[in-house]
Amino acid sequence: MFLEKLRKKWNDRKIFFLKPKRSDSLICVSEKEICNKSGILIGLNYPNSFYSLNGCVNDVKNGDSYLKTHGYDSKFLDDSGVTNSYNVLEALEELGSNDSKYVFFHYSGHGTQQVDKDGDEADGMDEVVYSIGGKLITDDEINKTLSSFPEDKIVFLIFDCCHSGTIADLPYISSQYGYSLEKVPKFVKAKVICLSGCKDNQTSADVTEDSISYGALSSTLYNILRNADKNKKEFTWKQLHKQLVLEMSFKNYTQRPQLTASDPTLFDQIVKF
Repeated sequence: MFLEKLRKKWNDRKIFFLKPKRSDSLICVSEKEICNKSGILIGLNYPNSFYSLNGCVNDVKNGDSYLKTHGYDSKFLDDSGVTNSYNVLEALEELGSNDSKYVFFHYSGHGTQQVDKDGDEADGMDEVVYSIGGKLITDDEINKTLSSFPEDKIVFLIFDCCHSGTIADLPYISSQYGYSLEKVPKFVKAKVICLSGCKDNQTSADVTEDSISYGALSSTLYNILRNADKNKKEFTWKQLHKQLVLEMSFKNYTQRPQLTASDPTLFDQIVKF
């Protein structure tokens, strides 16, 4: 019944409601060594469905390869590794409870919106991850999971999906004039910064580069980061966000990536993985 209500525009990472209403434990190099950096990346292509995508698994393979060059103990999961009992929230919980100081989470897949039921959204809509088996995971649930992270955690989030602007419900939203505060700020103890593929009211696209499909945000982001490593270039998160917007606009992508954080001072910190 649910699938019959989906709008058929599957080249976008988007699920529309006609009535609004992307494992194993991380293992350290040795049992005695505490992992300082860990990551989990989830990419969902929804194969054999009429809303299948093409680039999400490539996104997380790309991201996992990048993280490993920076010393991360990371893993990526595709459709075969994600279930109703191990999904986005469980992956975040795993990162929040491990011993790593630096944790990285990337989701590529479908996103949607549904009617906000608790009045904390300025536009009246919750942002939602659409996962395996029709499982819906709201921004409220993601934020609640992040709120359990200890304050010494440094958390990097990437959400390459539609309607993902405030998918983590972090209180501060970066803008060209500084930052704004969410309608109902939800403060978390950990230092969390999130890059998302588009504004809450936009879609995020699958794109093809050199005959390989990727998400527009993921492809542009990891290209920028690799070029920065190669040229030993440093930039702040705010500068990275601006570069993402410029490059994606130059490629004629209509989506505008968003940058949110648990603390506004994070926007001006140097990007270091």
